[in-house]
Amino acid sequence: MKVSMKEGFEKGGNLLLPGLLFSVSALLLGIVIIQGRGDLPSAVLVLAGVICFLTGILIITFLSKPGMDTEYVSYLGVDQIVSFSRILTDLGIQGNACILVPEATGGTISQWNPVSQYVPFEFYGDQTFITDREMNGVLTRPAGSTLFAYLQQRHGLHVPGDEKELFACITEVGEDLLEIAERVEAYRTGDNLTITLAGTSLYAGCACVQQESPRCCELAPCAICSLVLCICVTGLHQGVQIDRIRLKESDQQITIQLSILPEKEQKGGEL
Repeated sequence: MKVSMKEGFEKGGNLLLPGLLFSVSALLLGIVIIQGRGDLPSAVLVLAGVICFLTGILIITFLSKPGMDTEYVSYLGVDQIVSFSRILTDLGIQGNACILVPEATGGTISQWNPVSQYVPFEFYGDQTFITDREMNGVLTRPAGSTLFAYLQQRHGLHVPGDEKELFACITEVGEDLLEIAERVEAYRTGDNLTITLAGTSLYAGCACVQQESPRCCELAPCAICSLVLCICVTGLHQGVQIDRIRLKESDQQITIQLSILPEKEQKGGEL
């Protein structure tokens, strides 16, 4: 991933340079105090120390730009998630959200909500509501697809094909790039994947959604969970399905449990 020097400096309020300036200021003023001289060189040292101190204060001021609290941000998509889940339920859609590789639909990464259980199916045509003897359901864009594309274009996000590097990529995106969790872990057990976001700043919004119904997260995952799925699909070159999303209040933790869809028969016609 490519992050500019400016972004790397601003992200997280890097205090290395201000701290260095404060240290130099203290050193210069300390020298003047110890020497106890009132000559011109001492005056120059005092002036230099004051300049370093004021420069450090100025840098901290610019680094401390106020932004929207991420707890507020976590509530932004709650109503859309709940509403979309209700629409799917009213349409008789009971199958958990599946994120499909572009080859499955002949287009881009897509979200597929089948009526019941997922069955490999050849998608065709430009449709959202699909009714077929083999499979019925709703085909939409994943909530995190736009964010995923933005990270690829703006930050040079590259999703590796190696599984170990893929999981490291998920950790880096969650902890360093988006800074949405204190700790992000991902691992695979057989055909199942588990991604854990501990100490996440988005917990409040997730809890609000699950208070409505835990099924909401399984039917219509939010942009962040969807982003994680998009990364998994891109790295694995296989579709994945949400099995369960669990919350743990004591650790402000979100656990995403996925299963890998069958690789065969994922290639289809054009969407």
